[in-house]
Amino acid sequence: MASNWTTIGGLGRALVLAATLAGGSAQAADAFDVDSLVWFKGGTLADWTGTNAASFAAFYDDFTDNVPPPSSPWIYGTGNPARYALINVASGATDAVTESNGFLHMHPRQSSPGSNAAGQGFAHSLGVRLLSNDDEAFPERGFNFAASNAVAGIFALPSFSDGSAIGIRLTDAFSNANNMVDLRMGREAGAEFIHWRVQDFINGTATVIDSVPYAVPVGADRLVLALTKPNENDSEVFAYFGFMDSATGAYVAGGELTALGGSTEIFDGESFSSIELRAVTAVPEPASAFMWFAGMALLANRIRQTRRRAGDPAV
Repeated sequence: MASNWTTIGGLGRALVLAATLAGGSAQAADAFDVDSLVWFKGGTLADWTGTNAASFAAFYDDFTDNVPPPSSPWIYGTGNPARYALINVASGATDAVTESNGFLHMHPRQSSPGSNAAGQGFAHSLGVRLLSNDDEAFPERGFNFAASNAVAGIFALPSFSDGSAIGIRLTDAFSNANNMVDLRMGREAGAEFIHWRVQDFINGTATVIDSVPYAVPVGADRLVLALTKPNENDSEVFAYFGFMDSATGAYVAGGELTALGGSTEIFDGESFSSIELRAVTAVPEPASAFMWFAGMALLANRIRQTRRRAGDPAV
């Protein structure tokens, strides 16, 4: 997979993203494909829109080396290797996260189920966390308070089932887990949405900041989700989404990212935040699980009968 830096118009220029990619079709709700993850650090919106925008990239992973996390590229300009941590992987799972053909493949069904901070939405939730920093002595290495920062995930457009979602997160799970900012696309009760929220696992709250329905525009095969902190020495974060044509590297439907309403703050007691990719799928209802197992048993029985008629000695 080849990739190049491409500028985009309007507000979307705040994030200069890679996108000349081959392949990548919609996937089933139980498998989500991440095209790339990019993190900008320092500078201004004007810097990120210019021809030297790539010089402000603190980290960029296009998942082309076929070596899945925890392996990752280096953090640019620090001399420090980055690494990922896999979050909520179920015991015994061997391929919850894989990498091939220029994509990171996330399989949330192979994660341990749980609820959000408010005790709602029991689901399988798989995380891939970029450990850009884990030491308060070196806050400059992370998505930090002192500098301006922006992070974006580019995803192959998925086919959602109810209760499934894909997104990015800024998290303080390494500290007190009272300030996690999620931006995600998903489906709930038959309706597809893009929303962002802040979760506080200490006080048990999950507050939606804004939620909008969406329609995938013609010509788009990539989803872009972005969280930005445009000001130095400031905690305010904003959210954006957009749709991209991977063949051209251009945004479709307006030619730029769309801002979601509102803002929130991070860094409640910390000087930096960690970046995370998240994939979610619903825990099957008991009746659904029973029907699935019954269907598999019926299929297995038919295969055995076919083999017996064919004289297959392996049965």
